[in-house]
Amino acid sequence: VKAGPLVLNDPPLVLVPETPGPLRAIDRNTTAQRWEFPAGPLLSSPALDHDGIVFGSGDGLVYRIGLDGKLVWTYDAKVPVFGSPVVADGTVYIGDNSGRLHALDATNGKTRWVFERATQGIECRPAVMGDRILFGAWDGYLYCVSRKDGTLVWKSLSAKAAEGKAPQYYSPADCGPVVLGDRIFVCDRGYMLASFSAD
Repeated sequence: VKAGPLVLNDPPLVLVPETPGPLRAIDRNTTAQRWEFPAGPLLSSPALDHDGIVFGSGDGLVYRIGLDGKLVWTYDAKVPVFGSPVVADGTVYIGDNSGRLHALDATNGKTRWVFERATQGIECRPAVMGDRILFGAWDGYLYCVSRKDGTLVWKSLSAKAAEGKAPQYYSPADCGPVVLGDRIFVCDRGYMLASFSAD
């Protein structure tokens, strides 16, 4: 298990994304398995959205399932999806391994827009900052795009990559950015934490 589990209170479940698949639901109180959902490789944590669970898979699909483990919808990204999703205001934001960020209707999985694109994969969980969405990619950049239509607002090299280090290695891609007030904090693989302004 590479990705972190999702812990639910009602129902009391721990959802475990096993690396080769499936997504397994374990009762928090008894440790008994409640259900499992078959999927391809799962390298990122799922997200809860009201009465549904959203996650991406190495089989190229984004899934939404109910709390009972039954399929609600799928979206075909056509490449592995190892990014963790974030859900905000009825929209799922999730990155794929070709560097695209997908904005999907959380109710039916239909495409709202696709950001084209970072030059390397997106594997972190994006962060919402007002009318913008932020994410790091394996090309060394932190990206800021509009939540309305996916247009690029800005991109900035990670702290270590900005020093002239190899951007593909020192990317801000392992950890999702964190928004605190009007500041953005992001770690890179060079063991550096950087703070960015909203602009």
